[in-house]
This record gives sequence, structure tokens and C-alpha cells, in this order.
Amino acid sequence: MKNIKFIPFVLLAIGTFGLLATELLTIPESRYFTLTFAGLNVVGLVMLVLTHKKV
Repeated sequence: MKNIKFIPFVLLAIGTFGLLATELLTIPESRYFTLTFAGLNVVGLVMLVLTHKKV
């Protein structure tokens, strides 16, 4: 159960650093990288809310 609460933070970290990297580096087709990392952030936030929700 502890691993499930840890996964959203990992997804948010990967998404945030990925967005920063695509902003700093000029990569061709960086739009797809940006959408992927933004998607990871959204999934991480949703998982964070669901796993830390008090029932």
C-alpha cells in the first residue's frame, strides 16, 4: 500500500522535469514530448487525489 501512495509523486516529478527539459532543449517534434509529460502530470495529480482522499 505504501508503494501506491509513492507512485503519484514519481509521476509528478517525471512530468515536471520532462516539461522543464523540453522547454530548455530545442528538440524537433517536442510537442509530443510536452503532451506526454503533461499527461503524466495529470495522471499523477489524479492518482494523488485518489490515494490521499479521506474516506
